[in-house]
Amino acid sequence: MRTRRRGVSNFDGRRLAQARVRRGWAPAQLAFEAAVTVTVLKQYETEERVPELGTLARLADALGCTVEDFRRPAAVTLKDLRQRVGASQRETADASGRKRSAYAMLEQGRTTTLAPQEAEVLAEFFGVDRDTVEGAHAASVAGKASRPAPLVLEGSLLEGLADHFSVAPEELLLLAQRLAAGEGGEKR
Repeated sequence: MRTRRRGVSNFDGRRLAQARVRRGWAPAQLAFEAAVTVTVLKQYETEERVPELGTLARLADALGCTVEDFRRPAAVTLKDLRQRVGASQRETADASGRKRSAYAMLEQGRTTTLAPQEAEVLAEFFGVDRDTVEGAHAASVAGKASRPAPLVLEGSLLEGLADHFSVAPEELLLLAQRLAAGEGGEKR
C-alpha cells in the first residue's frame, strides 16, 4: 500500500530504480552516494515514501540525472512550480505578498481565485509566464476538487444511521472505519 507523505509531487520511484540499475549500482552504493539509508532508498523506489526535494536532488546528482527525470508527467500545479525553483512556501508567500498560510491554501487549491496581478508576481518569481501560473493554479484547484472530503460520522448523524439500521452506534462506527480502511464490511 502506498503511503503518501509530503515530498516531491508526481514522484515515480520506478524511474529512480531504473536509473540506478542503468548505472549498474546496487541500492547500497546509491544510498551511500546520496546520504540516505538503504531502507529509505528502497522505500523511495517502491513509493512507500516520497522524498523531499533536497533528497531527490542528491539522488539525481549521484545518478547524473535531474529531479524531473524522476517525476511522472502531469498537470503542473503551483507546488510543482515552487519546487522547480527550490523555494519554500514561506519564500513564495513573501514574494507574492501573502501570509504563508494564505499561500498554502492557494497552492493546495483551497483558494479558488487568483488575481491577475498576483499571477504576474508569481510568474516572475517562478520564471514562467502568467498563463503558466494561472494554469498551475487551475490544476491545483482541480486536484483539490478530485479529493473527496472525508465523511464525519459522529453525533446525531451516527445515532440516526445506527437507529435506522438497528445497530449500536459503536458497531456502525467500527464498520465505517473498516470500510474506510479498505477492509470490507464482513465480520472477522
